[in-house]
Formats: sequence, structure tokens, C-alpha cells
Amino acid sequence: DYGRDHAEKLPEHMFHALYSAQHLPEDFELYHETDTFPHTRFFISSAKIKSLMTTAFAYGLHDSRFYVFQATDNSLEENAYARMYREEVNRFNALKHAVKDCRVEGCEIVYDPFEHTIDPVGSGTKRYAWANVTGRLGIPHTASNGKVKMLSGNTVQLMTNEQVTELLKGGVFLDGKAAHFLSERGFADLIGAEVSPGGVPQFMFEGLRNPSDYRDVDGYLMYNFLLFGSVGTEGGSFYKLKPIEGTEIVTDFLDHHETRVCPGTTRYENRLGGRVAITAFDLSSNSSSAIINYKKKEVMKSMIEWLGKEPLPVFVRDLPNMFCIFNKAKSGKHAVVVLTNLCNDSFDSVRFDVDPHWQKARIDILDKDGMWRSADVKSDGESLTLKTQLNLLSPVILRLTSSSSAT
Repeated sequence: DYGRDHAEKLPEHMFHALYSAQHLPEDFELYHETDTFPHTRFFISSAKIKSLMTTAFAYGLHDSRFYVFQATDNSLEENAYARMYREEVNRFNALKHAVKDCRVEGCEIVYDPFEHTIDPVGSGTKRYAWANVTGRLGIPHTASNGKVKMLSGNTVQLMTNEQVTELLKGGVFLDGKAAHFLSERGFADLIGAEVSPGGVPQFMFEGLRNPSDYRDVDGYLMYNFLLFGSVGTEGGSFYKLKPIEGTEIVTDFLDHHETRVCPGTTRYENRLGGRVAITAFDLSSNSSSAIINYKKKEVMKSMIEWLGKEPLPVFVRDLPNMFCIFNKAKSGKHAVVVLTNLCNDSFDSVRFDVDPHWQKARIDILDKDGMWRSADVKSDGESLTLKTQLNLLSPVILRLTSSSSAT
């Protein structure tokens, strides 16, 4: 992301690095190109560079090709990048060591690097659009071997019917565009709805059918400003979902009288034993408050856990734009969690849920010296609260050691 901080886009911009780390041969040595271009904090901060490098190392990349200098007669006119690296290098090295025998886990964002063959580069289509959603909602994701598959846009068009059928035997979350393609190809009976282009929206809100099903939700209405495409972040496109028998409607699009117009989110268990959820939005054209909001954060968590029939390994509660990476050791004895605040506001604590396996884990925090220190964590029986400072683009790195292996 040359020359821009754009904190909230960090999960999206780093997804290809994750994909590469998980799909290239294991004997490849992987370097992240950490480019500060145009090499001055007038355009890109040292905090952004720190967050890029931390994310790359958490994803398993071995090192960084780090551009510190300007190609001028005063190559270190901007010395903040070198200063940041000097301050952080011990923590970087400790993180690389900690994740060496780990796998990045979470819901799997399905991506095919050959998508450009059906949707050329420059078309405006956002690849792996789910990364910007899960990344900002505090839900960890991976690019390989996730139990729940997240698909958006044209990805399904590169799959054969046999591959689609196999996919739909498991847990799958589709955006509206992907669901539309599958509906057109005759898979409506397996995804739970016939799906067609939405046209001009005739609604103003999205509402939860059963708000009592979710923790930390007060009320049932969410913004939906598809009508106001020229206002800031708002706008986008949607698809009309026509549920088949047996499909549960989770959210509805509502008009200004709060009358139901059409479904916004559905879920369905098909005859193959698979579970399929659909959001009506085309995620490629939508990063609005209709997708990124507090209630949708709870809905997405609930849907992914329903699809996978198990809890997420970790989920960040309450806070907006808290990017979460979860690494689990192959031995199962420890895990590494990286929390990066993508919000301009600072926080002095963070509340998060963990899989029951980690509920009684010892939790340590990595300091700048590369040393693990006991973290200030309290449990209320359901969630854990960590007392620590979380500043913009300043990652916090935690190590969870299971109670069975703690010494």
C-alpha cells in the first residue's frame, strides 16, 4: 500500500502474503517487501511499517526486505523507520521464533490467484473481499485448511461443478455475488436460496430477526445506506435472496417503516449435510457501515461458529477495527495471538473470547526486549479481559500456554 497509512485496510493488503506463506513449498524462503515508499512519514508512518512487518512475521514469513533509505544525497533524512526497527528487532525475532512451528488458524478465505483470468486486473473487483470484513470485526482468518470457507465474488467461477458440490458438503459463507453465480449454475437447492441481482434498494435498515440470540447486542436495527452511494464510505450493491423451504432468515432488509422487504442474511443445512450462510451484499463493492458495525460483528461470529459447529479460536469483543491473528502450535500446547488496533482511538484494555481449550491458559505478553512477561488478564467465566495499551498500528503479541503444558 504505497504511500498511505490506511490502517483499516491492513488485513486486506496483507492477505496475499498469508496466502503465499501457506501455499508455496515449505523449502521456499519468504521475504516480505516492506517498502516505505516514498520513504517519508509525510506519507507512511513508522507505525504502519511496524504493523506490516509484525503481520508478515505472524504469518510465517521468514524476514523482510526493508527499504529504509531515500535515494537522495541525505539517505537518512527520514530516520524514523530505522529507529523503529532498532527498537522492535528483538520483538520481531521473538515473534518469528514463537510461530515457527505454528499454523495460522481461523475461517478460511478462499482465493485463487488465477481469478484475473475471468476478471482482469484493473476491473475494480476486490480480491479476497472477506479479509477486510473478518479482519476489522476481530475474527481470525486463514488462507488454508479452515473448517469454514468464506467465498466472495468470482472465485466460484473457477470451480468445477464437482468441486462446488464437495465444497457445499462443509461449512460455507457466501457473499451475494458468489451465491448468485452458484444459483445460476443450479445449486440453489444446496445453498438455500435462489439469488438474483438486487437492483435499486427499497430499504433503509437491516434488522436482526432474533436479537436475543446474540451476546452484547442491544436493539435490532443496523444502518443500511445503499441508497446513499455518494456519501463517504456508504453505498454498494446487493442481491435478492429468495429462500427455499427449510432456510432460516437471520436478518431482513427493512423499509423506513421497519417493514420487512427481503432477506439480508440466511442460513441453511442442505441434504449433503453441509451448512451454508449467505449475506446479500456484494462484498467487493461494499465496506460500508452495513457490513462493518457492532451488531454485524456478533452476527458474523455466530454464523461462522454455526457453520463450523465449533467456537472460534479467539474473538475480540466490543472494540471496533481490532485485527486478530491466531497461530496454533502443531503440538497444541501453545498459541500466539497478535492484536493490531486499526482504529485511531487508543484503548487501555481488550475483552476477548477463546476456545474452551485456552480458557485456563497461562497468558504472556511479548515486550520490546523480546521477553515474555505475565499478562494482566482477568476472566468473568465467559470472556477474558487483558489490561494493556492498544494504540493505532501498534501490535500486541500474546502467547497462550495450555494449562496441561504450563509449568
